[in-house]
Amino acid sequence: MKKLILILITLFSLSFVSCTSGYYTVEEGLREALEVSSKKTVTELSKNDSFAKNENIYIDLPEEYAHFKEGFVYIIFGTEIDGLLSSMNKAAEKSIPYASTIFLDAIYGLTIEDGLEILHGGVDAITNYFEVSTRNSLMEIFKPKIKEVMQDNQVYYYYDTIVSVYPAFGEKFNVEEYVAEKTVDGIFYMIKEEEKKIRENPAARITPALKIIFGYLD
Repeated sequence: MKKLILILITLFSLSFVSCTSGYYTVEEGLREALEVSSKKTVTELSKNDSFAKNENIYIDLPEEYAHFKEGFVYIIFGTEIDGLLSSMNKAAEKSIPYASTIFLDAIYGLTIEDGLEILHGGVDAITNYFEVSTRNSLMEIFKPKIKEVMQDNQVYYYYDTIVSVYPAFGEKFNVEEYVAEKTVDGIFYMIKEEEKKIRENPAARITPALKIIFGYLD
């Protein structure tokens, strides 16, 4: 209760106390948390082989086609399957910068109620806010962008080669939808990891507002 009172005092004192003296609203602190976590996520996922080298977000074949990576199918189409996997992960990586604008809209749309809910909403409340606020928009913008990127990274060449022999592969596996969905999943996984650092590690609170707002919860 004492911590909650301190946060509320901070929230309502902005009209009387300058931020330069060390007081920040919950909105300001949480906006900075959202900005830090989203910027770090975009930076990390824009690096070379960010998806390909991270087993937590690596884009594999759909589960029902996992057997394509071994046995007879792989003997015949190993090059195409490896190429498809590599190019899907590269397409995800190359599409990441398009997420920045959508994240900014979510950050500046944060309300007082959102801020308090995030602050007391558990270890992944920031991630949940982002997911509710941006998943549909991310999918909407990613699908056409990923299609463009996949054309540049030979995804369709490998995909169409496999489909030419196994038509059912194309009927059940919409590659644009799949890669877009997995890319967005990877984004939220990484945001969750950044949020965990901010909540659990004081050293990750790299701005004064983060130090003050999250310090109340320690």
